[in-house]
Amino acid sequence: MRIDPDPGGSEIQLLGPYLACQLDTVLLTSDGLSGEELVQKLLPSDLTLGGLICHLALVEECWLEVRLLGGPERDPWVGVDWNTDPNWEFRACDEARPAVGQWQP
Repeated sequence: MRIDPDPGGSEIQLLGPYLACQLDTVLLTSDGLSGEELVQKLLPSDLTLGGLICHLALVEECWLEVRLLGGPERDPWVGVDWNTDPNWEFRACDEARPAVGQWQP
């Protein structure tokens, strides 16, 4: 269930609830979709819902786990040449299919 965060509080107090609300929004939007529906292009662009989910996973892991907490960069992001393909995460999920309980790029 999506719950809007209480706007009162400091930035650090609002970060967790705000991110949880955004994640819940994406999960509610994609819940029950088939693999084919997740990789359907949203014309006129090449964007897919699966690509957007992959991008959000990358951003969350990169900023929270790697940059803020100092954790290691993990697969599938660690081997990507971002200079050659800066939009890799949006295309990486074109062949991915949802697994029970997790998304597998």
